[in-house]
Amino acid sequence: MSLAVYSETDYPLIRRAYRAVLEFLGQTDNCFVELSFTDKDTIRAINSQTRSVDKVTDVLSFPTLSKFEFPLKPENHQDDIDMETGEIILGEIIICADVAREQAKEYGHSFDREICYLAVHGFLHLFGYDHIKDEDKTIMRRAEETVMSSINLSR
Repeated sequence: MSLAVYSETDYPLIRRAYRAVLEFLGQTDNCFVELSFTDKDTIRAINSQTRSVDKVTDVLSFPTLSKFEFPLKPENHQDDIDMETGEIILGEIIICADVAREQAKEYGHSFDREICYLAVHGFLHLFGYDHIKDEDKTIMRRAEETVMSSINLSR
């Protein structure tokens, strides 16, 4: 498993959350995710450029895969393999640390819990979860809470 975390001091809890998502999905650790932190101005610009939504958000996910059969196997994703490591490149997650701090305060829990929740939310998006339809939102929220409980960061 490779998880490249940039900034916010290489967050060990995010690595734990990533492993918990893999375990929840029954996925082997043959994947690569890039996760970075940014500020409000940058995430607003990225949101505007990529989604045509000109507003600040808490997390953005950019999946590379379009089909999901768990466990993911490199031979089924030849176009999405890191040639050096042989890992499946899942995509990128960008978290706005400023918004995470605000939301942690608003929701009355720790910054650690909020950052991990946003990371888990992003990881699940990279694995094909979504929340556009109500039934999909219910499934995704259950998955998020299961993962968060498994790392002792439930609500």
